[in-house]
Amino acid sequence: MERTWWERFTCAADVTARDRQNSRIVNFWAFAWMAVWVGATFLIKGEWVTAEATSLAIALAPNLLGIATVRAYIRFLREAEELQRKVQLDALAVGFGVGMVAIVGLELLGDIGFFEAGPSDALMFMILAYSLGLVFGWRRYR
Repeated sequence: MERTWWERFTCAADVTARDRQNSRIVNFWAFAWMAVWVGATFLIKGEWVTAEATSLAIALAPNLLGIATVRAYIRFLREAEELQRKVQLDALAVGFGVGMVAIVGLELLGDIGFFEAGPSDALMFMILAYSLGLVFGWRRYR
């Protein structure tokens, strides 16, 4: 069976049907979380909402979807086959480690006035490192 370039790059053809389905569920929740976060940011920063209770509800709404995403990811990990779980956990370790280094490093750079960064900047490093960890993990074990 001929594989597409994406399957060859990510080893997607080697994933079980259950892992693929659970991955789709995680992706659904992650995209929903992102969409609600973007919408909440737009409403709050654009000052479209002025009532305190409504602003609080809008600010907390993305967190509920974030919790749903984490729960779906935990289910995905628990039900994943052994190699999938190993690649995911290795990528999480790299992402977490890079995120911690980024948080500390960016904080110190901000303290000396060299570079002002917020939590979202460290989050971007973490997400990038996790994503690269997945790619390199799949490449390593294929």
